[in-house]
Amino acid sequence: MRAPCDEGIRRSFSNLTRDRNAFVRAAVTQGLGRCELDDQALEALRRAAADPDPKVRIEAAWAAARSGDERVREIITALAGDPHPAVTEQAAGLMELAAAAHPPTGKIARRAGRVLDLRSPLPTLPLPVTKQPREAAEPFTPQELQQIARRTRRSLVVETPEGSFPLTLDYENAPLAAERFYDMAIAAQFDGQPFSVLPDDYAQVPAKPSSPLLTPEPSPAPFLRGSLGMVRAGRTTDAPEFFIALTPLPGAEGRYTNFGRLLAGDDVLDRLRSGTRILRIRPNEE
Repeated sequence: MRAPCDEGIRRSFSNLTRDRNAFVRAAVTQGLGRCELDDQALEALRRAAADPDPKVRIEAAWAAARSGDERVREIITALAGDPHPAVTEQAAGLMELAAAAHPPTGKIARRAGRVLDLRSPLPTLPLPVTKQPREAAEPFTPQELQQIARRTRRSLVVETPEGSFPLTLDYENAPLAAERFYDMAIAAQFDGQPFSVLPDDYAQVPAKPSSPLLTPEPSPAPFLRGSLGMVRAGRTTDAPEFFIALTPLPGAEGRYTNFGRLLAGDDVLDRLRSGTRILRIRPNEE
């Protein structure tokens, strides 16, 4: 996703817009937004704009805006009338930004991809006011750091009354946060804890009160639907609390710790409600 967008990368992105996994289709559609659009890529972007999954259509609107290509401007206009409210909101906001800005469209759109956040404010947990403030997590030992550096991935399964969904942890972009979350999950720090759901934005879960504060590890990884982020406790700390993006959150990129993503389970995300509890999080043995 971060490699220069040469002809081979552009062709791969275009072909992968037909992938069976909607998370893959969303990610490669986002990648198309930084490529020069040849006929194949143009057709792929139009295909993404008609995708049955709303998160892919949202990424198509952003990619069309970022590309600055006049041939795909109608994609944003069409998606502003999409039946899904999250798609409509993102596309309409991009149209307003383009209409109000003074630089050329391409520059506006690429800048918008970094700074525009049309969603509700992302979650921040106030620091607790107690006689004994919550302590920071113990640092990893040199031996533990060596083990973490050698990890490439770990996966977990979150079990809820609405169904289960698998997670993969991002040891490439946020290795320490991924390891912290894994340790907390295996230690049952999230078992029995309730979701707080802001529809079409994110679902948030706190750890148990004994859990310590964490060190932020922001990365450039994109926040797509299904991305996992840590809740902020302050400027220099993350709370022991995570959220799952229910829609792309471009304003979070580079500001929040993005430590993994769902591998499947879109239907389960749609059924989560405030008060739904995590039954347990276990290692994925598949």
